[in-house]
Amino acid sequence: MVNASEKQNEHWALAAVGVGAASVFLSQRLAASLHWEESPLFYMLGIVVFFTASCVYRIRFSQARWTAILLILIGIPIGGLVDASYDSIFNHIDQNLWPFAMAFWWIVGIVPIALGYAVGRRIEIA
Repeated sequence: MVNASEKQNEHWALAAVGVGAASVFLSQRLAASLHWEESPLFYMLGIVVFFTASCVYRIRFSQARWTAILLILIGIPIGGLVDASYDSIFNHIDQNLWPFAMAFWWIVGIVPIALGYAVGRRIEIA
């Protein structure tokens, strides 16, 4: 019989994609509400969100592998698509260049995601 913690750890790959998507969506929505879209603070916010999310992810899914970093990166364009759709439907703002923003998030996000994952690996919650 499989206990609850083992059952939850089976979904580490899907959760990694969700972390990437949620990080981009949260970063872009929070920056929009603070009017930081044109500020360097926008990218600093994204770096903090990516670092924190990957650190918490690694603490929560202790059996996840390093390939989770790649899965988080796969989630980034999903979050960008969700954010662009949200802006289009609810705010009537066209984000026609969102694919370029996702490429930029990949470049900006890889280091904080990897560092957050490494820090989370070192932290053990008893």
